[in-house]
Amino acid sequence: MKKDTVIGGKWNILGKKYEGDLVFNKSNGGIVLSIYYKDHNHFRAWDNQPLYMDEITGILNQKINCILTDCKIVKRHTQAFVKHHIIIVAKSIFFGLPKRKKQSIKFNEMRFKMSNIFAWTKLNGFKELFDNKDYWLNIVYESKDKISVKVDDNTTIEFVPTMGAFNPNMLVENVKLNQFVSIYIKKDIPTIYDKFFEDLDKVINLITLATNKRINISKIECLDYNKFYMIENTKDYIKYEMISHKMKLDDSLEEDSRIEIMDYLFDLPEMNSDNKIQTWFNTYDKYRNIYNLYLLGIKNDIPIEIRFSNLMQAIELLHSIKFSKKKKFIKHIEKKFIDNPEIIDDIENNIDQKDNSFIILRSRLIDIFTNDFELTKSANMYINVIQFANILTDSRNYYTHYNDAKRNKCVVKDNLKYSIAILEYSVSSYILRELGFSLDYINKKQKYTLDYIISEKMIEKILENKR
Repeated sequence: MKKDTVIGGKWNILGKKYEGDLVFNKSNGGIVLSIYYKDHNHFRAWDNQPLYMDEITGILNQKINCILTDCKIVKRHTQAFVKHHIIIVAKSIFFGLPKRKKQSIKFNEMRFKMSNIFAWTKLNGFKELFDNKDYWLNIVYESKDKISVKVDDNTTIEFVPTMGAFNPNMLVENVKLNQFVSIYIKKDIPTIYDKFFEDLDKVINLITLATNKRINISKIECLDYNKFYMIENTKDYIKYEMISHKMKLDDSLEEDSRIEIMDYLFDLPEMNSDNKIQTWFNTYDKYRNIYNLYLLGIKNDIPIEIRFSNLMQAIELLHSIKFSKKKKFIKHIEKKFIDNPEIIDDIENNIDQKDNSFIILRSRLIDIFTNDFELTKSANMYINVIQFANILTDSRNYYTHYNDAKRNKCVVKDNLKYSIAILEYSVSSYILRELGFSLDYINKKQKYTLDYIISEKMIEKILENKR
């Protein structure tokens, strides 16, 4: 299947007119403008011209106005000294907008149709009825109410269920019914479009954390509440279509996710209870870097050494939010391990910790892996926590700095994968706790992962640390 959409048009670049093709790649979200032009005054393409432009305006061959934003020249080619070709990559396209500067592209509302979020929202409207024995299949659709969250004084985020278009003609072999959930982000005051994506990133990270799935944007519509038609005394807002480099258009049907739902850390109704979803948005900036480090390996294919280092940094950041000063940390340790003075002595008199005014990673890990989660109780972690902390510290130092002194002390191969599994369990458990989930809830949700850690004897194998 051809994944590139090519549209010709005329373009205004830095006050000059050009003709060229706009290319959008459906699979990776690439937005490219290809321009051919002649210039007898310059022997080199785009000579002494800016390589970055905030916006490029154009008119497509279909007579539709459009604006490209955040544009960059990525390729220049010259033939016979006068025939020039430039390739421009843009981050966004807006269709139907009148000519305006990037900073004035503001909206009151943006709507995002997403993939891989429907099962998580639990806003299914279809239901199969079994009250009439004469019908072998009896399906009805009852729309669910949207879920709305007031994020701040200017912003509301809504999860809106919708039944998709369907063909009422039943005289066909294949009858299709579909439904989806869109994310509506609303601003009371007109706001530049970039701000909507900042809010959307928070939503995407929330769902990715819960589902362990990559979330794609498949459609974007923008609304300006000052632009509308009146239809029978009702405002019909004009919807401007936008294409972003963050979009991934997938024509395939979403896979059956009934099994995966059992493994979600939480779903939308669970987050919406007791204002946990409000907690997510209120505390997002505080934990932003931790979320990004944890989710990087889910959103991208990265080497396992990088995944391990990211998770180690994430769990260290989590701990440092609570304990940033050594004096407070030592008081905490002395109280926590009052019945285990050996651990207190090991932390306080460790030569690296003793000689430093800050809390070293090794000390943090000893505290982190002696917690209330079932991992500590069930995997015999507590009695081996010092050795375990030593191995993970040496491993982090090696994979971060590649110090040869740590080469033979770090985890490798399967033990590296086991360390990642334990870190994922630990980081996600701490995040759930910070969001307000109870210990019983966390241990229940993590039971499958914990059973896997125990059955594979991951703790024991890491402690053995075979090469």
